[in-house]
Amino acid sequence: MTRDEIAAFLDWFVSRSTHHSVYFLWRPLLTDPKDDMVLEAAVASQADHLVTFNSKDFLDASLVGISAVTPQQLLALLRKVKNR
Repeated sequence: MTRDEIAAFLDWFVSRSTHHSVYFLWRPLLTDPKDDMVLEAAVASQADHLVTFNSKDFLDASLVGISAVTPQQLLALLRKVKNR
């Protein structure tokens, strides 16, 4: 992607984002306690997926209904939805 395409994507992404307060404090739930805040934000925002290159640290995210996926896996999921 070009620099302009990346900037346009980020502008779009931010325009679709909303702020959420986090009230869930289950710490520690994950193998890396620093990742718990990320999981809490995903739950608070009612996300279906948490996108990360570090999916091994988010294996227990499924306990709260979140699937940890890589960026490539998310793109594959989006393509499936688009092709329906």
